Amino acid sequence: MIKLNNANITGSDFDDVNLSGTRFDNVNLSASSFHYATMKGSGFDDINLSQCRFNNIRAEAVRFTRVNLSGAVLKDCCLKNVVIDGSELEGMTIEGIAVSELLDSYRRHNP
Repeated sequence: MIKLNNANITGSDFDDVNLSGTRFDNVNLSASSFHYATMKGSGFDDINLSQCRFNNIRAEAVRFTRVNLSGAVLKDCCLKNVVIDGSELEGMTIEGIAVSELLDSYRRHNP
């Protein structure tokens, strides 16, 4: 086991490394890259992912609770069986159509 406290390992390169069960607390990973990484079952709490890019990600059965996705863009994504519940939808669009308008129309026609 390696324990680092108050360390600066800027620019480090980890290749084919097993970090399963590792704890990262108060860590700056800005501008880091993760390729072919397995993070199944990992937890992310109080994390700033602003301006991050996610490409070719498998995220089946993930749960987002109290997550701010303001300004996020989902493009060419599989949203099959996605559930959005109790969330702020102001300004959200699907293929250019305001979701609030879609829901209002649905509710008017399905009282």
